[in-house]
Amino acid sequence: MISEVKPDATNSNTISSVAEKTEKTSIRTRGSGSPFRCISSLVQQMNLEKDQELYIAKQRIEELEALAASRQKEICMLTARLAAADSMTHDVIRDLLGVKLDR
Repeated sequence: MISEVKPDATNSNTISSVAEKTEKTSIRTRGSGSPFRCISSLVQQMNLEKDQELYIAKQRIEELEALAASRQKEICMLTARLAAADSMTHDVIRDLLGVKLDR
């Protein structure tokens, strides 16, 4: 009976040592050289770059909107000046026609 127990104990020790080696090996492969960690850092870097591009694009949009607003103001001002000049031109033509009719 004792001889039967000893081989079983040896087998269980061998199995547990193999299991421990497998766990240690799998732990080592998941270290800093893990492909998942590498992919994660690449994804994080890509996200940061995309965030920077988005921020720059938003700033550019704000700049262009401000420029468009200032140009729109300028257009309104020039349109008002053109309307005033047109009105003055119309008045001058009427006066000239009045002078011509008086002669």
